[in-house]
Amino acid sequence: KMGYPEQYETIEKIRQEIRRIVPMYERLGNHRQDWIKNNDFQTPFSGNDHRFLFSSVTSKSTLPIDESYPFTARIGSLRFHLGSGTRTARSERIRLYGKKGEIEISGADCLKLGLDVCKIIRVKSVYGFIERGFKTNTDLPAGQIFIPMAVNNNDVMNLINLEQLRQSDPCAAKACRVRIEKI
Repeated sequence: KMGYPEQYETIEKIRQEIRRIVPMYERLGNHRQDWIKNNDFQTPFSGNDHRFLFSSVTSKSTLPIDESYPFTARIGSLRFHLGSGTRTARSERIRLYGKKGEIEISGADCLKLGLDVCKIIRVKSVYGFIERGFKTNTDLPAGQIFIPMAVNNNDVMNLINLEQLRQSDPCAAKACRVRIEKI
């Protein structure tokens, strides 16, 4: 508790108090691991010849190819947390890091589209569009782009089928077919 007057000489003293006050941690650290023992005799590791039962794998079909939307946009995060980016944008330290949510495009696609002269591009899907800066990513294969989420008020959500998310399709929030336009 903050402001608690008692001083501890070592971390071990803190651990001792935790063990004394919190019953669940009473045996923690005493090198006897019976507090985490397996009490279930029907597990695969019990030695009773029980086997794992795996569920069948069902693969999702790939995104349908529409020639008017020739690119696959992969949507992901640059950070370990997600949100719209409004609080993160206020952080001086994160601003200095230099991530602005640029769309990443393969070098081959940048050349093919002639994107070397423009600074901002428009990415359109059948559900909406976004406008952002871009940068070349040599690790991306041609035909795919990466769009960071949790920046620019999470505008990338304009590109996906939000109705499909209600039908419990987690892939719908991670990829969609798009086209790229110079602005």
